[in-house]
Amino acid sequence: NYGADPNKRDVIYNTPLHLAACIHNFSIISMLINAKADVSCLDMHGRNPLQLASSKLEILQKGWRQGAIEMVKLREEVQQVVDLLLSILMRGIEEKWKNFSLM
Repeated sequence: NYGADPNKRDVIYNTPLHLAACIHNFSIISMLINAKADVSCLDMHGRNPLQLASSKLEILQKGWRQGAIEMVKLREEVQQVVDLLLSILMRGIEEKWKNFSLM
């Protein structure tokens, strides 16, 4: 609307559409496509905006999976510590009650 070129490139040949796809900003992507942004333009690595968005999504999914696995491992380790502490506590209580007499 203001005369900006939606296909203007930066020093590594990214267009505004590449950048919007990279950050998954759907409102800007829609605006750029409506302004006739070239969806097939390539950056200096030969990637179009769709390929760039897809690669970022894969990275995020892998990162989430790795994070989830780490969280499961962490949970298991914490559970082992809790179980150990509970067993020590229970043994201590049992020892105290062994020596306790009502009379």
